[in-house]
Amino acid sequence: MNVDKRFKTLTEADCRKRFPKGYFAAAEKTSKGAGIVLMVIGVLFAPVGFWLLFLMGKSLVTEGFSNSAPMTGGDILGALFLFLIPFLMFLFGVFCLWLGIKRFRCSGDEWFRRMVEQSGYTESEIREFDRQISNPGSIAVTLSEKGQPGALLTETYFVLEPGVPMKYSDIKGAYLIDYPEAFYTGKTMKTVLRRNLAVFSEHWNFSRAYAKPEVAQRVQAMLLERNPGIDTADGRVLSDREYDAMEHEYIEKQNSRKNIS
Repeated sequence: MNVDKRFKTLTEADCRKRFPKGYFAAAEKTSKGAGIVLMVIGVLFAPVGFWLLFLMGKSLVTEGFSNSAPMTGGDILGALFLFLIPFLMFLFGVFCLWLGIKRFRCSGDEWFRRMVEQSGYTESEIREFDRQISNPGSIAVTLSEKGQPGALLTETYFVLEPGVPMKYSDIKGAYLIDYPEAFYTGKTMKTVLRRNLAVFSEHWNFSRAYAKPEVAQRVQAMLLERNPGIDTADGRVLSDREYDAMEHEYIEKQNSRKNIS
């Protein structure tokens, strides 16, 4: 794998194409696209689940009137199990519709407000991040495959998309992690360890994304160049248990900060 091809210094033309109206306007566009996909999934699943529930309910009522024998406990459990599948389909569809509408309505201004709230930075600092992103010279990193979350390095900020931007001076740790991921291969479930890059900030924010091992190591080294005080566990690859413990600590700190504010 040619690692260099995954690191691109953005030109003025690249910035106009990728961030024509700034980072948060681009986030709004991406969010609307994801919202449309979720709404389509919801429209497919929710009516089908409801229709199956209706047919099964109608069939159960008809059979109950035509069958004089009382239903046993096993019959009731079997009927409940059959109802569970379309009910879950219906709930999944409704959830996708709700999330899709929420994503579709999320404006660039709302993304900006979220970043201010989650990052611990002032509005002016987040606007400076937006300014740097929109200017040539930033480095865009393809962590795994095109279309998947990537990373951006500006003059003073780093962000694992679509996470919270962090100043290099505020990054406490940048770690390589082998994290388990389950997926189907045919009819069986398989779990594999995939290399991830996780970055933690002094503001108790953190981001994690799947990355090709060589790319994750290069990004880690680039961050260390910009802030030699970043902890990298001496380059050691952490286990998922070690990462989960750090994530749990950060989530507790985030919740404490929200309660105080």
